[in-house]
Amino acid sequence: MLEWETVRFDQCSEILWKVLQAPVDGIEELHCGVIYSDIPFPKAIQAQNNILITYRGRIGANNTQVHLLAVNPPKNLDIFLIPDLSEALACILSFSLRTRFTASRNWCHLDKDGRLARPVDLFLRMSSAFAGPLSIHPISPSGIKNRIKTFNELLDIL
Repeated sequence: MLEWETVRFDQCSEILWKVLQAPVDGIEELHCGVIYSDIPFPKAIQAQNNILITYRGRIGANNTQVHLLAVNPPKNLDIFLIPDLSEALACILSFSLRTRFTASRNWCHLDKDGRLARPVDLFLRMSSAFAGPLSIHPISPSGIKNRIKTFNELLDIL
């Protein structure tokens, strides 16, 4: 890990900490962060009433596919901090589910149909032949459910 990446994670974890400690202020419905995933999510995750993570489908290119998750933060979080929150959550999701999640470093918005407007900035990196998944074996739906439980427990601990 490079020093720049360490500093970046420290900054992201600070934002996550602030969001988890802040009083509930509703969830932003228009602006969101984007997390790219190797696996689809079966449902939305509500994290401590402050954050909503929802599955938004998949995109494909170069014979690969990437699943998209939208991170809807609290309304009181500045939109320019949404990528930091998404990146911290991607790290915890990667650890909890033992597969690869990578956050976009841009915030996004949802169109009138609820689709992500421009989730493309890290897609080529995610679909690279050199960046394979951390998990060699596929995860069953019950396995995903159990690992999401681990994710929620980690957020509760934080």
